Amino acid sequence: VMLADALQCIEHHEYEKSLVITSRLLDVSPRHTGALRCRATALGEMLKRTATRIEPIFRDAMIAEKQILSLTDEQSVDHIDALARRTETSLEYMKRMGMQILADRDKVSSLFEDLNKALQLDSKHLKSRLLRAKLYELLGKPEMATADCTQVLDGLTAQVKADGVRKLDSAGSRQRLE
Repeated sequence: VMLADALQCIEHHEYEKSLVITSRLLDVSPRHTGALRCRATALGEMLKRTATRIEPIFRDAMIAEKQILSLTDEQSVDHIDALARRTETSLEYMKRMGMQILADRDKVSSLFEDLNKALQLDSKHLKSRLLRAKLYELLGKPEMATADCTQVLDGLTAQVKADGVRKLDSAGSRQRLE
């Protein structure tokens, strides 16, 4: 119930309230990956919207992501999502702090490492593929960005077709259309 409340707070852009709820959950169960995921999401959203306290918000988000990565199985959705969220939050932090992404080769390498790992674990992970395309674009590699975007579009097209077939099957209409 508390986790659902924290998620609802995020949906209503009440990030501070979500953090209070997840803090209570984590006090009782420090290894609660759902609470950590919710906390990391709220912190990431706060980073996009706040003008102050950027460093502590970023630090806390990175701590939450690190905990998720250490607690979850590498193949799990939570693990893969944490890799992508960590990159997304890092990019937002760098943007908010006025940092030039090209200036820190180690950081760029680390971001690619996270995204490539996520895509190695789940080649259809849209967020990771789109973030990697964004990184390629920022680095002046439009061909690589386009290749990732094309894969995303191909995957979405296949998903829409499959969803349509499932809906037709459930309605008993597929045989009439063939």
